[in-house]
Amino acid sequence: MTYKTGLLNFKTMTDFFSNNYTDLEDTKLVQLSIDGNKKALQTLIIRHQLFVYNLALKMVGNVEDAEDLTQEVFIKIITALSKFEGKSKFRTWLYRITVNHFLNNKKKKSKIKTVNFETYFNSIYAIPSIDLNDQEEKEFKDTIEEIRINCTTGMLLCLSKEQRIIYILGEMFDIDHNLGAEILGITPGNFRIKLMRTRKELYNWMNKKCGLVNTNNPCRCSKKQEVI
Repeated sequence: MTYKTGLLNFKTMTDFFSNNYTDLEDTKLVQLSIDGNKKALQTLIIRHQLFVYNLALKMVGNVEDAEDLTQEVFIKIITALSKFEGKSKFRTWLYRITVNHFLNNKKKKSKIKTVNFETYFNSIYAIPSIDLNDQEEKEFKDTIEEIRINCTTGMLLCLSKEQRIIYILGEMFDIDHNLGAEILGITPGNFRIKLMRTRKELYNWMNKKCGLVNTNNPCRCSKKQEVI
């Protein structure tokens, strides 16, 4: 199983997370897959692969680990497929297995090592700043954007696994609180509270340290060429 891109197709995500999403196609594919139809199984995996992989990528911060986690999830799904009883939408069943696997994952191979926000931002501040002129910023536009993404990934890794999952689902994927709660097995009110607290914690740290959020902070992505 290969994954050619880590970019998130937000239109596809919106389709899956909207109230208009129907589980009928999944239900047909599940039954065909259980009956041994390999093409149906492949189609079923492709329908949900983007979500699982992008969630994994944002959880662990690097492609290799994300691919491993995605592979592990679909092995679990395929193995347990005959046990799906149709009491909930297949999408919810699959995503709950995905989230539980990520929360219980014990691997510590991630290339970005962080302990907490204080340690992380101190490590960023320790990197020498390089001033670029306007022309250089244009030339290094892609590199600067990559630095921004890497830095954001590092901040996400400072959150607990549960906070990370909730923030990615609620803030980055913009899913409905009811669906998020169903996936995590908690109440919608609890999901909203946890998301609100995570947003606040992340914002407070960025407001104190990050120049993108607070222009009074000296840290700028364009000055941290060594982050990559």
